Amino acid sequence: MTTAKEVTTWGILVTIAGLLGLEIWALTNNSKEDTISEVIQSKAHEWIFIPFLFGFLMGHWFWPLDTRRKYASK
Repeated sequence: MTTAKEVTTWGILVTIAGLLGLEIWALTNNSKEDTISEVIQSKAHEWIFIPFLFGFLMGHWFWPLDTRRKYASK
């Protein structure tokens, strides 16, 4: 039986692979300023919630690192 943790892990891996493929395609096509980082940088000036969202997510995912270490061996 598949657990939610396995589904989440595979979902993250598939998302990363998809974003990597998109980035490679954006780097190799003839269009200018269409990589993920360039789009995020340009849109962050228009949509102020983007930098806030990244800060919120990084804090949510990585701030409690001390408490997560005790679960790493399980």
